[in-house]
Order: sequence, then structure tokens, then C-alpha cells
Amino acid sequence: MRFYLIFFFFFVATNGLSAASLKEKFERFLEKNNVTLTDAADFLKKLKNYVNRSGQLDKLREKLKARGAKYTLDETRFMDWSDEDLRKIVINEVFVFDVPPTTEEPSVIPKLRWFPSGRRKRSSSGSFDWRTSGLVGPVKDQGACGSCWAFGAIGAIEVQWKKHYNTGTFSEQQIVDCDKSNNACNGGSFVTAFDYIIKNGLAVSADYPYVSGQTKSGGGCQVPPKSTTVTIDRYKWLQSIDQMEYYLETVGPFVIKIYVPMDLFYYSSGIFVPDNSTCSPSNNQGGHILTVVGYGSENGQAFWIVRNSWGDRWGEGGYIRFAKGENHCVIEAYPYIPAIKGVLMPTDWNS
Repeated sequence: MRFYLIFFFFFVATNGLSAASLKEKFERFLEKNNVTLTDAADFLKKLKNYVNRSGQLDKLREKLKARGAKYTLDETRFMDWSDEDLRKIVINEVFVFDVPPTTEEPSVIPKLRWFPSGRRKRSSSGSFDWRTSGLVGPVKDQGACGSCWAFGAIGAIEVQWKKHYNTGTFSEQQIVDCDKSNNACNGGSFVTAFDYIIKNGLAVSADYPYVSGQTKSGGGCQVPPKSTTVTIDRYKWLQSIDQMEYYLETVGPFVIKIYVPMDLFYYSSGIFVPDNSTCSPSNNQGGHILTVVGYGSENGQAFWIVRNSWGDRWGEGGYIRFAKGENHCVIEAYPYIPAIKGVLMPTDWNS
């Protein structure tokens, strides 16, 4: 680190910054996130990104305070990433808001509907969380690859499979490498990922481990061992909040699509109630795919418990509590749930 101090003080002097404070914060960030510095150029690049991200974080906090939002923003693993780096882990809206040919979806975001109150028995506590079942594995990390579409698809399958067959965690790398209808680290659709799994099955991650987070690209497709292949045979678009809650409780987690606001990269804790003008079709940082594993409420604010694929040092241990019932960032517009092959689904599956 001493070698880099020369470059540090040169950067500080030429940019009019406070040396002592910046040095302490930057060193703390590097240590906390196990950041490796390859050479002086890499050091200066990461330092510049850190300064830029810190300035952006301060401005976002000011806006957050001005509108009275209660969630917190803080330094995250992305503090030494450039804008270009961030764009690479979200995906183009062409992939995010695709429409599968087998499903009749509206050309506009649907008005959310509630089924009659007697349709089903709701959770008596007004909350539900698959994490308490012991079936949800550790939060995964897509790394520097726009493969959230693969992580979202598999996140919606794993709990169901463990519930019925008590086995493992599955291979995102297989879908990244082998699903040629998608674009590996440059984005993809979880709907076509489901189609791929229906036709080809899915290996466990131990047989086909994830490496694209480091390589930043897909690789050559490997044939998964048949003895460890996971299969689904269909998937369903959930068209109301009532359906979302019902299938979450009775079947398993479901996958969602959102427009990304800049706040998301800095999310630390609390119920995320974003400014919708920052995650609209005309103003967003890209698209992102996540998995819903539960719901609840706090101080009158309902929320979804959402699993991300940015590692467990982001957010609340890798999760975000996302405001529920108002379709923020279109989170409630396009939820889908897969069905494990051979497992009986609720009677209204085809409705």
C-alpha cells in the first residue's frame, strides 16, 4: 500500500481533496471488500471511481432526506466501479420486458387486481418468509457479469426442488453458457431461461460451477450429467398481488423484473420506497431480475422480501425489502413462477 501512497497524494493534490479523510475511507473500503490492486493505474482508477461514487452517494442521500424516505443508502461493494462497470451488471430492457409467445400479456403495465377476500386463507401473521424454512441457500453473487436473468430463474426453482427432493443448488453457469436465445453476460430473459430448462434440464452447481463473475463472459456449453438434472415443465405469469402471495406461500418463490434506480446500487437497509421517476421506462439505469422469497409489513408499510444476486455484503445480507402494493419500478407487473415437473400445482394454475 505504501507504494500507492505516492499516487494517492498526487491524485488528492490535483483534485483539491482532503487527504487524511479520503485516505482513511478508501483504505477501509478496500479492506472491507477485499479489493485487489494490480498496479498503479488500477489504484488510480479505483480511487477516482471511489471519489465519484462518494459524491453521488452524498447527492442521493440529500434527495432521500428531502422526500422523507426512510430507507438508508451507504457505501457498497460498487464504490470503486465506474458507470460502465455498473451498466454491465444490469441488462437491456429488450431482455427485461420481453413477452413470451405462449402468454397473452398487455401492451401496458396491468392494473393490479385483488381476488375476493374469501378466495384463500391468508397467513395469519400478515407475513411470510421462505428463509425461515431452511430451504433458502446462501445469497449468490453474479460478479461482473450481466447474468441476473440466470440467477433469478434458478432462484425461483431451488426452494421448490429442495422442498420436494431435499437436494442442492443449481447451475447458473449452464444457462449462461448453453441458452443461446440469451446473451450470456450481456443480458438475457428468465422466460427463455425457463424454456431452456424445460427442454434441457439443469445441472447442480457442483457439477457445473459458476465462473462468469470472474471471466465476464460465457463459455463453451457442457452437457450436464443426467443423474443430477433438475426439470420444470411450465411457468405462470402471476396477475395480481393476491396470486403473488398465494403462489409464494403454497408453491415457492417467484421471479420479478424491475427498472433499476441509481439508489439500488447503494441500498443498505430499510423498506425501499423509490422515487418512481428514477425507475421509469424513460429514466432508469437498466433492467434487473430478482427473486421474491417473502412479504411482511413494518409501521404500516407493506413490503416484499427480495433476494438479489449481488452477494451478501449488499443490502440486508443480500436482500432488500421492497415496498409492496404500488408497483414501484414495475416490480409487480411481471412476476413469474415455474412448476417442478411432476409436482401438482394449485387448481387455478391455468386461469
